Amino acid sequence: MQLDLEDYAGAERTYRQLFAQDPRNASALNELAFLLSARGDLDEALSLMRKAPLLAADNPKYRQNLERLSAARGAAAERSAQ
Repeated sequence: MQLDLEDYAGAERTYRQLFAQDPRNASALNELAFLLSARGDLDEALSLMRKAPLLAADNPKYRQNLERLSAARGAAAERSAQ
């Protein structure tokens, strides 16, 4: 709902609260990581996303998302080096 209303700060708070309440909530971690990446905070997003596949090894989505974020971070680093 918050993302539908473009309340990104509210969505971030919600995902952080969900993860704080349940540190094994891979879904909240995944969503928080993508929210952070969308606003350009790739370092924190990647740091968080690295945990999701460990929390839910049976869900290939989290490994795929980690690969996407890693690629995005690499591309951003490459652009800033030029």
